[in-house]
Amino acid sequence: MRARGELYAYLQLDLSKTTYSAEQNDNSLLLWKEHELILPMLSKLSKIVFSIPASSAAVERSFSTAGFIISQRRTNLNPSTVNDIMLVRSAAAHLKSAV
Repeated sequence: MRARGELYAYLQLDLSKTTYSAEQNDNSLLLWKEHELILPMLSKLSKIVFSIPASSAAVERSFSTAGFIISQRRTNLNPSTVNDIMLVRSAAAHLKSAV
C-alpha cells in the first residue's frame, strides 16, 4: 500500500519546479537523488533500472572468446575447462590494459 502512495505522490509531482532539468542535464538519476527522501522506493528502483548496461558488448565479447577457445579441434573440452581458460584470458587482458 505504501508503494501505491509513493507512486501517487510521484504522479502528482510538478517536475518543472525541480532543480533537475532534462533540458540541461542528461542524467535522470539526479532527479531521483533530489527526491529520494519523499520517494525512497521509486528512487531505489530507478537506481537499479538505470544501472543496467545499455549494450551487450561484454556478453558478446565473452561469446567471441568462447568461439576462439572451442574450435573444431577442441570440441571435447570440459565446460569447466573452458570457463577456466576464459577466466585466465580475461585476467590477462585486464593486466595487459593496466600496464
